[in-house]
Parts: sequence; structure tokens; C-alpha cells
Amino acid sequence: ERPVVECLAEDITLACARLPRAERPKACLYVSLAPRQAASQSLEQVVFLDLLLLCLVDLSTELVYMAEMAELHSEVLDFQGSALVLRVSGFSDKIYTLVRDLLRPVLGEHNGDLESAGLWTDERVARCAELLRERYANNDLTSTQLVRLLLSAASVGTRYMSTEKISVVQTLISDSSVTLASRLTQWQQGLQVRCLAYGDVQAAEVRALLAEEVAQPLGKRSVGGSGQAGAEAAVSLAPLLQMHVPPERTVRLLLARPRSAKERNAAVLCSFGLGAYAPEAALALYLLELLAAEPFFDELRTKQQLGYEVSCRTDELQRQLSLGLKVVSSKASAAELLRRILRFVATDLPALLQGAAQKGELRGKYLAALQQSLEQPALTLREAAGRYWVRMLDSSLAFDRRDAEKALARRWLRDEAEGGLSEQQLLRMLQELVQKALLSEPRLTIAVASVEDEEVFLNALKREV
Repeated sequence: ERPVVECLAEDITLACARLPRAERPKACLYVSLAPRQAASQSLEQVVFLDLLLLCLVDLSTELVYMAEMAELHSEVLDFQGSALVLRVSGFSDKIYTLVRDLLRPVLGEHNGDLESAGLWTDERVARCAELLRERYANNDLTSTQLVRLLLSAASVGTRYMSTEKISVVQTLISDSSVTLASRLTQWQQGLQVRCLAYGDVQAAEVRALLAEEVAQPLGKRSVGGSGQAGAEAAVSLAPLLQMHVPPERTVRLLLARPRSAKERNAAVLCSFGLGAYAPEAALALYLLELLAAEPFFDELRTKQQLGYEVSCRTDELQRQLSLGLKVVSSKASAAELLRRILRFVATDLPALLQGAAQKGELRGKYLAALQQSLEQPALTLREAAGRYWVRMLDSSLAFDRRDAEKALARRWLRDEAEGGLSEQQLLRMLQELVQKALLSEPRLTIAVASVEDEEVFLNALKREV
């Protein structure tokens, strides 16, 4: 069931769905705290929130004890912006207490508040700062992890990979506990709060929790009994990320050298941007992924034995669609991996489309399989809640997206006389997608992690692209 959206107070939005057939007494509750101008936060503010996150986790022994039930993490901080995200999944009679215990050190008053007073002890700050420095150093990142981070960072124009973060940490730990507490108070100014409650939950209890533990400490207007729904609630959500979408016919190269001395794999990820989300574009892209994923793996992994990781998948970040083809290998250079990927896109993929159409498989096999997968319900309560939470984070509140995609897939599968798409219509649609978005006018971002000579790869890039 889709959540119902309410704007409980200024900058506080709740989406709640009580499932009559939930696996009682299970529930999921997500809370995001972010400044209204999260997408334009300074590097220092981003690092501070990372430090806050680690100190809060360190403080809460209950969180450690109940690690499978609650998580604190920076859902968007890894790239850009500053949002503290709390996720609690488990028994519904426990989640409200746990959320309250986690929110109080962050939002409670610092004077006389024992939880907050113990957050910035010298020992704790020093311990968490060391963990943060190790994380920023990225010494243990594999090539495949590095290319994903590079691509995500470029998509939102962030300085995520900047080594400046380590020096910022050093500056922060030189501050006194009073100064750190003051920084926390400054961060609290103008916070926008998103909350999703899903499963065996009572909306009245969630409203009371937000009123007592969020609205009052932040000085927001009292939570009212009536909420604003739909489009009015959507207006209150400012984007957490500011996407940087390159123009058509753009090729960007992101090149990094793994810092781990043990890493010998080369990794190449080619991401083709397809623009803003729309149901028709998304469904066409899903079809293309279904058609290409297995042959791409079979050709480069099974037949050519290039590497242990070969994948082709659809991605979406902040309502921007993309198709990513990735190969990780210790047997071939990054330049050779790039050549094989682009050769598959330019030669093999058009041939696959033509062959599938000749066999009548675009409708009968791939579109039918896509429609069947869209009709499948979520496997778990947490998985279903996660789908809706993504729509909270991207500020769209488009909880009916999956329903729109299912309806469109059913329509495409109808007989042609009833408005459905024929085999040849599907073929032309996918051919146009491949020709424009992947070949003639691509928004192509190539992320590479390799210990090889950069000049060799750059020369290969010029020849191939």
C-alpha cells in the first residue's frame, strides 16, 4: 500500500502506511534531517556531519547491541549535501523508544541534556576522528568500489574525493566540546525533516514522536491535527542533491589510481546518461537492460574471460536515468576493457536488437518478462519501505511510479488494435534509443580505476571514443 503524505509542520513531512497484513509486529521507520540548502553545504559542514555520525554511533551502546535493528548513516553525505539518516526496522513496540534515544543527543538542548553533554568528550572525538581519517584516505578501496564512487561524485559535482577532508578533520578535533556543540546548534537551523513510517505503525504515535523529539527542540510550529497532502507537501521538500547533467555529445573521463598496494585489477565503468525520468523512457531502458545484460556477461566474462566482474544495469540518481556497463579485470588493461565495452555497444547491441525482433522475442520474451517482474510484490517489508524512501530522498514523493510503469507495460503488451506495440514498433523505439543516447549523441561518463600509465589510457580513449 502506498504511504499517505502529510506536512505536519513547517519543514516536517511524514509519509505513513499502516499495512493490515504486515508481518506483525514488524515495522520500518526512516528519518532524515537535512538543512534546507543541503545541496550547497560547505566541505567543512559535510565533514562535521560525518564526525557527528560516528560520535553518535559510538555513544549509543544500544545501537551497537541492536545493530540489525537500527542504522545511522549518511545516505547522501557520501556525495554532497548534509543529511543525517536514521533507519529503524524491527518490532513496532521498540522502534519509537529507539528512535527517541537516537534523536535526543542530536536535537535535544545541550545545557543540562546528559545525552548531548556526553557526545563530544575528548576521548570520543579523538577516536572517531581517527576512524574518519582512515575512511577519507580510501586506502582499502578496490578498483570496482573506486569507479562507483567516482561516477557518483561526478554526477553531483562534489569534492567527495578531495584530500582536503583529512585536513578539515584535523581542524575540527582542535575545537573544544563547547565549540562542537555550537556547530551542532548551527547545523540544526532550518532543518527539513522527512519521515517514512511503514508496516505495523500507528500514525498518531509517529506524529507524537515527531512533535516531542523534533518539532519542539527545533522550535518548529506545533504539529497540527490536519495535514497538507499531495502537491502541497511536495513543495516543502527541497532537493538534497543538485544534479550536474552534461549536455548531449559529452564524454567525460574520471581517472583514479587505487591507493591499496595490493590492488592489481583495472576497472572501467561506462555510464550513458539518458536524461530525466519518465515512465516511457524508464521502461525502454529496462527492456534494453534485460536484452543486453546476459549477452554482455556471456561475451566478456564467459567467452573472452576478461574478468571476475562484468555487469550491465540501469541506474537512477535524483530522477536521472542511466545505463552502466562495468568490467573489472586483472587480465586486461583499462584501455583494452574500454575498447571491448564500446565495441559491444556499437556492434553487438544493435545486432542483438535485430535478432530478437526477427525471433519475435521483444514482445513475447523481454516485454512479457519485464511486465511480470513489475507485477511482483516486494519480497520483504523493508524492501517495500526502501522503494518509497528513495522517493522521499529525491523529493519527488512519486509513490505511484511503479503503478504507472505496470500500467504502461500492460498497455504495450495489448494487441496492436487496442493500442499495444508491435514487434517492429518496439524494435524502432529501442533502436532510436541506442542510436541517439548511446552512439550519436551520448552523455557518456567513463570512470576508470587502474595502476597503469595514464598516458596509455588517454591515447586509447582518443582512438576509441
